[in-house]
Order: sequence, then C-alpha cells, then structure tokens
Amino acid sequence: MRMRCSLRRSMLVRARYAERSPAQTTNTASVFGRVSSALSISGGPTSSSVEGGGTCIALNLVGSLSRRYPGQVLLLDLDLPYNHAALLANLVPTTCLARAAQTPPEAFEEVLLSAVIYHAGGPMILPGALKPEEADLVTPELLARTISVLRRSFRYVVVDLGVALSESVLAIVDHVQHIVLVVTPEISAVKASADALEILVTLGVPPDEVSVLLNHRSAKSAVLRASLERMLGKPVDVEMFYDGGRPDEAALQGNLLSLTDPRSEITKGVEALARRLEATQPLAAIADGSASDSIEMEAVAGKGEQGKDSS
Repeated sequence: MRMRCSLRRSMLVRARYAERSPAQTTNTASVFGRVSSALSISGGPTSSSVEGGGTCIALNLVGSLSRRYPGQVLLLDLDLPYNHAALLANLVPTTCLARAAQTPPEAFEEVLLSAVIYHAGGPMILPGALKPEEADLVTPELLARTISVLRRSFRYVVVDLGVALSESVLAIVDHVQHIVLVVTPEISAVKASADALEILVTLGVPPDEVSVLLNHRSAKSAVLRASLERMLGKPVDVEMFYDGGRPDEAALQGNLLSLTDPRSEITKGVEALARRLEATQPLAAIADGSASDSIEMEAVAGKGEQGKDSS
C-alpha cells in the first residue's frame, strides 16, 4: 500500500511537469540555493525560522514563485540535521532525500520524486532528512544525483541550506548560480555574514551572484543598515522589515504568507527577491525534456540564526 502511494505521488509530479504548455517548457530553469548562510552563528538568543529566519524566507520565496509558475517550483530542505520546512507548512512527510541514498540508479528518479510533498497553495517540498541521524546520508554524491533529477523536473528549485558549513553545503556551491545571504542586523550575525562572504569569494563565487537580504527580526535594529553595509563591504539588495506575530500565526495554520497575506512584510520582501531573481537570472531553455547545463539555482542561506533558525 505504501509503495503504491509513493508511486502515485511520483506519477503526479511527472504529470504536472508533462502537462505544462510548450511555452512553459521551452524556457524552463531551476533556482538553486548556495552556501550563504552556512557560516552564520548568532551571539544572541536562538531563534526559530517562524520568526522570519532562513527557512521561513525560503518557504515564502517558493510560495511567491509558485504563484508565477504553478507546479514548477520546489523547495529542497537541506537545513540539516533538523528540517522544519514541512512542519511550517503543516505537512507530514513519510520519506525524504536521505532515504533514497541506497536506491539503485534505475529506480532513483521514481523514489526521489515520490518523496515530494505538496502544499495546497502550490509549492512542493522535498525534505532532506526526517531524523537527525539521517543527515549523514545526504552526501555530495547523493546531492549531485538529486540535482540532476530536479533540474529536469522543475523550473525553480530553492534550496534552504541552514547555518552549518558542511561538506554537503560546499558540494552544493559547485552546482548553483545564485546565493541569497540572509543577514540579521545584529553584531555577531553581521560579523558571521562578512566571514561567509569572504569564504565564498575564496571559493570563486562572483560577487554579483550573491544577493544580500537584510532580515529584521525585531522592531528595533541593533545595527543600522549603513553600518551593516560597511561591515559587509556590499550593499543590501532586499530589506525585509519586522512582521510582528504574522509568521508564527501563519505557521500554526500551515499558511504561507506570500500566498495568503499581500500586506505582510515577509510577502513584500520575498516578492522583491523573486523579481530580482527573475531579472538577474534568465531562464535556461530545456530541450527534449532535459534541462540545460546553465540552469540557475538559488540558495537561501540564513545568516545569524542557529539550530532550527531557518528551519
């Protein structure tokens, strides 16, 4: 019974992709996440992504893109070892990427796509792991296989990278074209973000492939925007203002603010980010159902938040 359900989900993913019009499939691209927030360690109290952390932003960015491209946008949750994207969307996954690690090549695509879960608003989510101990199964080799499949199946793949600079995160950097560095206006978070930018440059990431998102988690900021930009040596591209209790309330209901509340500051922020991605990253063409090697991928990295921070 469980196998039939998994195959049914996999077939649904394929059907949604196959039903797109020719106009949609000729300009298909994928947005993938990079390592921006992987190095962020906050000196302040631990916060959850429901307060506007990396995962909350990634989830709502997927919601914003899904309104433009229904059935063509997926969130890959690599905020390991604790994944919370499905939780914030009020979804209950039964399997995940890690559990596809030992799947034979001929069955890998079916098993992987069967792990995708659907939000009523349109976005799709692929959990990285369901248990903390499964995080070690998400290897660079598994990620390479996964990205190959997702590129052929979705226009945009947004990757939530969490806050740990792991081997897997570094492997992701090799496959992406854009990074969203989520920075909170706190001294320790800004310092960690500056360090992360330096590491990205050392790894050969061009500065124009990194967007800085200033995320206000409280009504009053400890660091002014001008000071933050001076410390980073890079201007802020998108500013997301404090949204009060809206993120918490939305999480309790399993709603995405970008789909339900146009007045939300999170909605305004991710809409600006989505427009920036569309403007700066042209869609890659897909020929005969397979994506071009230049497919774009976007990573939301939540700097300055620990633990389930951006989950």
